[in-house]
Amino acid sequence: MSLQKSLDFVVSLADSTSSPLSLACVRGWGDWNQLVRITLPCWFVAICDSGQGIALHQHVVDGQGNCFELFATAVEKCSESTFVAECKEWTATLSHQLAQSSSRTLLQYTACRALRVVLKRASSCSASRDFTVHSVPLVLSSLSRLTQATADVQAVALSAVSAAVVYFPNQVGQYKGVFRAWAITGLLSEHSCLAQESARCLVLLQSTEQWLALVLEALLCVERTLLELLSPVVGHLPTPPPLLPSQPLLPLPLAPELEPDRSTSLLLTLTSICRLLCYAGHLTTKGSVEFPVVRWLTVVGLGLSVQPQQVTTESTEGMLLCALVPSIHTAMWSLLETIIVSCRDHLLPFTIVIEEWFVRSLVFQRSTQLPCSQLKLAVYKALCCWLSVRRDCDDRTVSAIVQWLLEDFTSGMVGRGWQSF
Repeated sequence: MSLQKSLDFVVSLADSTSSPLSLACVRGWGDWNQLVRITLPCWFVAICDSGQGIALHQHVVDGQGNCFELFATAVEKCSESTFVAECKEWTATLSHQLAQSSSRTLLQYTACRALRVVLKRASSCSASRDFTVHSVPLVLSSLSRLTQATADVQAVALSAVSAAVVYFPNQVGQYKGVFRAWAITGLLSEHSCLAQESARCLVLLQSTEQWLALVLEALLCVERTLLELLSPVVGHLPTPPPLLPSQPLLPLPLAPELEPDRSTSLLLTLTSICRLLCYAGHLTTKGSVEFPVVRWLTVVGLGLSVQPQQVTTESTEGMLLCALVPSIHTAMWSLLETIIVSCRDHLLPFTIVIEEWFVRSLVFQRSTQLPCSQLKLAVYKALCCWLSVRRDCDDRTVSAIVQWLLEDFTSGMVGRGWQSF
């Protein structure tokens, strides 16, 4: 098939995949090996071309990424021999285009997604040894140049980095410092996808020995941030803010001095570090490290102890903190859910304390006029995990929980927000 005919076929294929139904028909393609050998190399030519290719690339990306879906399906379904024969060329082409496409966001975004798919497939086939030596370093080098790309591109690039860490960990060493600094910067991004991928990547970059040090420092950061939020408006703090290590693993910036930027910045830090801890808890290998249960629960207890009635609302700081209490509690319940899933029966000695938190949250949500739908969902998720461990509760806890559920069902809260649960 000539290049022009192949390009025409790619264009017609992109046009035909503009709807889920027609994409499903394309997925029924009988000979994926033929599609990979003939069509996909031309697709790469097309998206890299300065003329028709840009139009095609924008067309397929704006059409909900159908061309990428086609590529991902082809990579998944083609035979191992076809993949082995083609994957190095795909990787070289995509890596080269990443290095040459600083002003072409759509191309960068799609290329990173494509590389992530190729990395996953290569790790499970006979191509992995040759691919590891020749292609993975090229991929990592190209990804390391995207630290100044748009937030969307950085997010998917860090996702590709995470794939490389998982599937080819021995090749990442040379770039680990670059990727760690990049992930720390993205951790506090207001772009949610970038913040999430940064947290996941940062956890994956830690060795088993570094995992505990990272978790302990993150817990220290959460405690310090909570106390900094409380200090201007609460008369008596339980303890002064702890000092961070002289060479921290998480070198976080200082919060602004003036409100409302100060409280907003501290809340962003708090939620970002809590997200990091949730990833750390879920991604750790059970039994590989000693989980800091008491320290973790202490921080959760400190966050849940923040109540509006403690706060003097006569100042701007007090009013802001009152408004932030549901967000603070939501982050704490996410931490509690994580430790319940990770430690399960090891938390039974703390049953009285944990169930008191559930009841106290019920009282708080009844007494406040602040919006609490996300908080309710976070508590429900933690409660489901806890009941799967506890299997039974005392009468007081059961009575409070049942009354809470009935009120939420009759008020319509579950109908409005349960889809995200």
